[in-house]
Amino acid sequence: MPKIQTYVNNRVFDGINNIMTERQIEGMPDVSISSVSSMLLELGLRVYELQKEKKESGFNQREFDKTVLEMTSKSNALNSHILKLLCALAEKTEIQHESYSDILEKVRAYSQQKMDSLFSEVSDENNKPID
Repeated sequence: MPKIQTYVNNRVFDGINNIMTERQIEGMPDVSISSVSSMLLELGLRVYELQKEKKESGFNQREFDKTVLEMTSKSNALNSHILKLLCALAEKTEIQHESYSDILEKVRAYSQQKMDSLFSEVSDENNKPID
């Protein structure tokens, strides 16, 4: 096995020692600075290679987010327009129906309930509600 000798700052050294201590407490007696350093180097190398692949793949998170937001906005506008047309049609034909504002309020409440159930940890961690 090849040998690598390197110098690290105190923060990194303390972090390696903390990992060693944790592993010894977990019952792993054969923990050493060398084994922990090797593990961290392997993990760091994997992260580096994944980031490099991500850059080479051409995937752009910002463009993806922009496209999703654009499509969501268009869908929202279209749904709103269709709902207004249906409410107007129901009024002209004198069919009993809920008002547009009542429907919107129910949709907002339902949406907020779903968002709260999916992202409750985020709002709990930040100690503030999600807007």
